[in-house]
Amino acid sequence: MTTNTEVSSLSELVSQQIPVSEKEKLASDVRLGLDLAFARIEDHKRERTVEESKQAILTREIQMLRISTEKRRKRIECLKSVQQSIDTANTISEDINIVSSKDARS
Repeated sequence: MTTNTEVSSLSELVSQQIPVSEKEKLASDVRLGLDLAFARIEDHKRERTVEESKQAILTREIQMLRISTEKRRKRIECLKSVQQSIDTANTISEDINIVSSKDARS
C-alpha cells in the first residue's frame, strides 16, 4: 500500500539530480503508485455503493416484513372475533335447543 508520505518521498527523489534513466524509473514508480492509490479509492467507492445498495434492500425487506406482520396480526384478531361470534352463536343455539326440548316435553 502506497501512502501519501511514500508518494511525496518518491516525488522528492525524482526532483533531485539523478540520471535521466533513474528519474524516468522513479517517475514511473510515482505514477504507478498514484494509479494504484486512485484504483483503491475507486474500488472503495464501488464497495461502498454496493454496501449502500444492500443496506437499502435490507431496509425495504424489513419494512415489508413489518407490514406483513401487522396485516397478519390484524387477520388473527379478525379470526378470533369470528371464532368468538361462532362460540356465542353455538351457546345461544344450545340454549334454544334446551328450551325447545323443555317446551316439547310440556
